Amino acid sequence: MNDYLQLEYSANLTSNSFLLFESIETARLLVSGLSWDECKAQIDAENLYNYTSRKWISQKFNAIKRRFLRLNADLITLIAQGDHSTAALTTLYAIFKHEPIFGEFLTEVFLEKGRRSGKALGPADLHLFLNEKATLDSRVAAWKDSTRKKLWDVFRRILVKAGLMDRSGMAIRQIMDSGLKDILIALDEYQFTKCVEGF
Repeated sequence: MNDYLQLEYSANLTSNSFLLFESIETARLLVSGLSWDECKAQIDAENLYNYTSRKWISQKFNAIKRRFLRLNADLITLIAQGDHSTAALTTLYAIFKHEPIFGEFLTEVFLEKGRRSGKALGPADLHLFLNEKATLDSRVAAWKDSTRKKLWDVFRRILVKAGLMDRSGMAIRQIMDSGLKDILIALDEYQFTKCVEGF
């Protein structure tokens, strides 16, 4: 649960993004005691994601399920029952754990340059980061400029919605809910807490 074992670099976030509202709805059903199949059936029956296409519902549900499988029950409960900020940061953590390219960007670029140097981040920072990853992974090397642009748009949108960055690219320091922080520290997730709190 606590590493990127068997996960590969991908650009999946260009189609799935943050999904905070959908994650909260799904977490509430899971916390109520429903199985994954029962959650999916209720989401379909009541259109809890407010989508017009069943295909979109299935795609987003499957993306959320893959993320949630990286979390323990306490973290899913925080998404379901925590305040907006806590739910957002816990959802961010789920993405951090499931999407290696985003997780590494957060620790290698956002934390190092955005937090510690106090400089605004922009598309060029992601471009340099992806150039480094491209030397290590042929999948990243094959990404087109349009994919890189979409990834920056998505990364920026996620960080803004999570409250970690303003629209100009400047990092914003958050104070994490003590319950969430205690869980993350118990999981040795100090890098993620530093990304959020800046220290």
